[in-house]
Amino acid sequence: MYKDFIEALNKKYNCSGENDLSGMDLQHYKFASTTRQRALNAIETLETCGFMLDGGGIRILDIGCAYGGFSIETAKRGAVSYGIEINQKLYDYANLNNKDEVYENGNCIFILADATSPKFLEKLPHNYFDLIIVNDVFEHVYDTVQLLKNISKVASDKCVIYYQIPNGNCLRFVAKEGHTGLCGLSIIPPLFWCALTKDKYSSIYYRQYEYYLALFSYFGFDNVAPFNFSDWSNYISKDKVIERISHEYEVVKQTISDNKSSFSNAYSSKLNKELFLFESQLNYDFNELTPLDLTWKYLTTFWTGLAMKKDFKFNFMKSTSKRSFRSDDIEGIEFLLKCDDNKMLIDIICDSKYENCKFDIYLKSMIESISCYSHVNYSEQMHCEWNLTYSGIYFVLIRVIENEEKKNNIFTYPLYYCKENSF
Repeated sequence: MYKDFIEALNKKYNCSGENDLSGMDLQHYKFASTTRQRALNAIETLETCGFMLDGGGIRILDIGCAYGGFSIETAKRGAVSYGIEINQKLYDYANLNNKDEVYENGNCIFILADATSPKFLEKLPHNYFDLIIVNDVFEHVYDTVQLLKNISKVASDKCVIYYQIPNGNCLRFVAKEGHTGLCGLSIIPPLFWCALTKDKYSSIYYRQYEYYLALFSYFGFDNVAPFNFSDWSNYISKDKVIERISHEYEVVKQTISDNKSSFSNAYSSKLNKELFLFESQLNYDFNELTPLDLTWKYLTTFWTGLAMKKDFKFNFMKSTSKRSFRSDDIEGIEFLLKCDDNKMLIDIICDSKYENCKFDIYLKSMIESISCYSHVNYSEQMHCEWNLTYSGIYFVLIRVIENEEKKNNIFTYPLYYCKENSF
């Protein structure tokens, strides 16, 4: 059960919870402990797009399932869920997380196997799965061709791949690589990682987004719908995008300067060479790429979307919808987020414990921050609304500020707004 899983996690990190940790230990602990909540967020995103999981019968495969959250939560919705994991320790954690769970209609099965191996094909039914999750996995797989070849054999004729892939070119990751916390590592070829990190990291491979598009297409998943917007570039000027990227790049250079004393001579030498090439490509792209492509390449932390079979027609939600939510992390705050015609509206209810706080309330898309109600004074009930100019998936970030310091963030579930069928 989840309680047993958290106890095992605390034992691993020798702590009583995340408040005892800091740095990369805290980041890795939170990634593990939130496995079920992250799964619920992914499920909400899929359902926002019209891929409804309730009702049972859907057959799901989670590749690189790690701690098992997605397989468990979808099984609770009535799905037949398989989780594949190559790492023995992670496989054991997933089974502990799943221990004694009762599923009314669904089923949850974990299998220890390499998804690029024949063993994977021997253990799983072929032409079977309706939804295949590849979440934060592609960057850990060297033989991605074999992975997609295996996926194509177990996928049904109408299978959808849900993917999330960290972007090594994102300037945020260049400043601090997501797995290691090391500055500049994401733009260094993986061939050098072992030597530069003393053999600690050797299985992370950042690639260009077009690489994955080519793979999806070759193996029959021609219909790719990233969670961005086809008409987005009509509303954001190129100068504005270049200005933002240039600012982020200055932050990268300053971060490298601040950390250079901790670099070995070999690391500094290699990073300087790669940074020169990176900056040359950046300047070239400023002239050649559209605002959307620049944002997708340099400002998007995770490429997220759906890859579908060529003839599969995905029905994105077009009707008005809403999400209500009570924060588990911050007691005393709940909200109702809804999309009404061409407006996004949020009502936030707070109890009196926040009377000395202020709030920043951001409307965000999967690509960018749209606009913000900044430093809103406490009120028992707050209301914000935004006009929407283009189709896409939106969510709201509520930032609680106490004594001019950020206290915590609340991310709402996403909503899909369709101005027209632009996907």
